[in-house]
Amino acid sequence: MNDAEVEADKTYRELEATVGAAMLAYNDLAHEIFLIFRTLTKMTHGRAEIVFFSIKSDKQQRDLVRALAKVELASEEALLDGLKKALDAVESIAKIRNDAAHSIWGYEFSEEGENLSSVVKLRTGEAAGPFIEQYKKVKDDSVDTFGRLNAVRRLLLARAA
Repeated sequence: MNDAEVEADKTYRELEATVGAAMLAYNDLAHEIFLIFRTLTKMTHGRAEIVFFSIKSDKQQRDLVRALAKVELASEEALLDGLKKALDAVESIAKIRNDAAHSIWGYEFSEEGENLSSVVKLRTGEAAGPFIEQYKKVKDDSVDTFGRLNAVRRLLLARAA
């Protein structure tokens, strides 16, 4: 491999690791939102899974939790506001996460099939570098927002006790 190909391979491996870390961090958010749903509904774990995961869209699941919290936490404005702000943060994260999850990446080739030794988003030709930074931010923001959601859930559990 020439130097350009080595650099492209290094970029691709960094993209792999970054997208993987972003996806796992985002999954933690989705799990925490499910646990908040379960706590608000007081359902058994099994029943809560059936209801919550029958809704396939993450956004619709978040909307369900928002609507439920609005009813269940109507008299607890601070707790409701904390949950709304955390869910708003998830909305922002989800946009870039969706790009990471659904983009197709590959090595760029010339019309003649020659490897141009760069990693690009297929269909747009955009270079990977700026996206790696965005996807790192998804991971970091997800970790931060997870802490906020987890704090809300702990308050909900304490309130129920």
